[in-house]
Amino acid sequence: MWRRAADSALMKENKKENKQQTSRMFGQHPAYAMFAQACKSGDLATVKHLFTPLRARKADKDGRICLHHACLAGHLNIAQWLHSQGVPLDAADNEGSQPIHDACFEGHFDVVQWLHVIGLVRLDVVNNDGNTPMHFVAGEGHLHIAQWLHTQGVAIDMPNCDGNRPIHFAAGEGHLEVVLWMHARGCKLDVQNNFGNEAIHFAAGEGHLPIVQWLYAQGVALNATNDNGAQPVDFAGHHANVLQWMQEQGVRRNMQFDTKTMKGPHLMHNTPKIHSGEI
Repeated sequence: MWRRAADSALMKENKKENKQQTSRMFGQHPAYAMFAQACKSGDLATVKHLFTPLRARKADKDGRICLHHACLAGHLNIAQWLHSQGVPLDAADNEGSQPIHDACFEGHFDVVQWLHVIGLVRLDVVNNDGNTPMHFVAGEGHLHIAQWLHTQGVAIDMPNCDGNRPIHFAAGEGHLEVVLWMHARGCKLDVQNNFGNEAIHFAAGEGHLPIVQWLYAQGVALNATNDNGAQPVDFAGHHANVLQWMQEQGVRRNMQFDTKTMKGPHLMHNTPKIHSGEI
């Protein structure tokens, strides 16, 4: 009797928990949530089964529609089918990012090419922060896509709203091969953003010593100051290897700066980013 009562209570509790999980996942629109999940997971059969024009254009809390999900996850077949049903390829989310930004961020080259060649999507389209697809591929190290974008006429040194150029993000994320390629194509290594930060500030602030050393070998000044008077070494406080190497070169930190607060608008502000939602 006690065991049956305990089992019954446990079953009720599990049922309640499952219901809560379903509610959190699906909200008030379970069919829409299942449709969006199918776009993310590449389940074309479910996408076709649950598709309606209204559902396909419905945005989630981040402003993303089904095509954002498909392109972010690299499901070209899903994107192609949705397009055949009239779903727009240039829908913008809350950050102004279109599906091509998402595909570039994740390095889905086939999706990027299809969006442009078949869908006639602009390759230099900017989001609300002024970031182009080139900013996204440079920041994520997708050199092959950057090279292709360049062959299609996309500028490799376009500044975003804060004056950050693709080479700044490549340096800040540690993608030396992208920095090398962009420099070979004419990008200035000491170009500043709106805060006076150069690629070497970005590289030092994120601890990418090989890039710092290469920039220095190319003649970039280790004591370059931004608009606040901060040098790359002032951003390197949390990266002992960078700090030690710079000190060996005779560079000393400006102790008036608190390195714990040196980020944000001083350095990596307005970097290309993608939504934190799961694919």
